[in-house]
Amino acid sequence: MMVKCEYCGGMIDDQQTVCPHCGATNLNIKRTVDHTPQTIAELKQWYQDRHLPPYETTRFFIGIDYQFPRAFGIYQDGNEFVVYKNKADGSRAIRYRGTDEAYAVNELLLKLKSEILNQKARNSSTRFSRPSEKAVRTSIIASYVVRAVMVLIMLGYMFSSFFGIFDAKPTYYRYMDHVYCEYKDNFYEYNTESKDYQSVSTDLVPDDLKERGDDFEFDSLDANWNANYSFMDSDYYEKSVQPYERSNSDSSSHSDSYDSDSDYDWDSGSSWDSGGSDWSSDW
Repeated sequence: MMVKCEYCGGMIDDQQTVCPHCGATNLNIKRTVDHTPQTIAELKQWYQDRHLPPYETTRFFIGIDYQFPRAFGIYQDGNEFVVYKNKADGSRAIRYRGTDEAYAVNELLLKLKSEILNQKARNSSTRFSRPSEKAVRTSIIASYVVRAVMVLIMLGYMFSSFFGIFDAKPTYYRYMDHVYCEYKDNFYEYNTESKDYQSVSTDLVPDDLKERGDDFEFDSLDANWNANYSFMDSDYYEKSVQPYERSNSDSSSHSDSYDSDSDYDWDSGSSWDSGGSDWSSDW
């Protein structure tokens, strides 16, 4: 079956992994692998499996040409599939009209997922927006305790550092095909040829690494570190760095899933307020 490439609009076979026109990934295959709904019937089932409130509550009407204000929906009109939004004034904005059912379904699914997360966030903020008087007092006391503990910790750290009770330790990071070390606010990059670390300017360190260092941190034996910022174990790169590079290259051959359907499961005890949605825009 021929489907439309979502990047360039060209028609491609639904079994091709990439578009022959622009080289983009065929998202139709990815959706099949990820069990993303492809049809209106599958989208209805996805909705039910998430235990979402009735359509009249969420204002998402699947398989229904709903004619009243404030509604998102999808329905089939002959050979075409229509994704729409009825705004607050009753006017309708058409998001998609065409023969690609999988594309139409995905358009509404993405909007539905976004709204579920918005509703969850709204419920969470409402739940904690009005703490009791006792909770406020407890919070104030706790803040003073935390401050006192932090002061003691800082004083202890300054005291111990002054007398050399303990030394700073390096932190190791793997980023792409590089290994970095941060030591006393300085960065060093591992050189695979010299089997040693070399100082690198902070400006040359990737922003992702500086902003989300914890995501790339890994453990290294302290015995592998010396005052010259080098590894005493000459086999370190063979045992630790190269396997990481292999795993990175293997993982690049497939698409990762950034969310899980379970993220959109609805708590029956939560309230859905569709009045908080933007009903004036086209989508």
